[in-house]
Amino acid sequence: MTADSSPLLALELRPNASLGQRGMAWILGIVIAINVAVAVGFSLAGAWPVVAFCGLDVALIWWALSASMRVQRIETITVTAQELVWQELREGKAVQELRFPRSFVFARMTEDRYGAAQTLVLASAGKTYPIALGLGVGERRELGGMIERALRMRTGDSASPA
Repeated sequence: MTADSSPLLALELRPNASLGQRGMAWILGIVIAINVAVAVGFSLAGAWPVVAFCGLDVALIWWALSASMRVQRIETITVTAQELVWQELREGKAVQELRFPRSFVFARMTEDRYGAAQTLVLASAGKTYPIALGLGVGERRELGGMIERALRMRTGDSASPA
């Protein structure tokens, strides 16, 4: 990589999937054990239709946990000497990419009607593009500061924007 193409800032934003396969197996094991106990109890009492609902309960919890563990959206933000590149990869969709000349883009927080910080946007040519929707407000504010520092950094500077 030449000095002009090396990134001043390169970030990848992805959801935190803190529950692993082992944790999911433990949770499902506990849910299954509880549902089997409930199903057996109700079945012995003559309320056998409850067994089907217990099975449905386990299936829905398995589906919800599986869906939450999939990486559904990844955003990358790269600031080079010439431009800012934002990419979004969504499961099952084409890559969305925005490119801005570094001198004509800035990151700012929008506010709701009460003046509270709401969304981080990239603004250029009178248009705004929301980014980092998966982050909390404080994290968005911090990310916006990092992007702004990288955008304002002179290309000869070697200091990190973070």
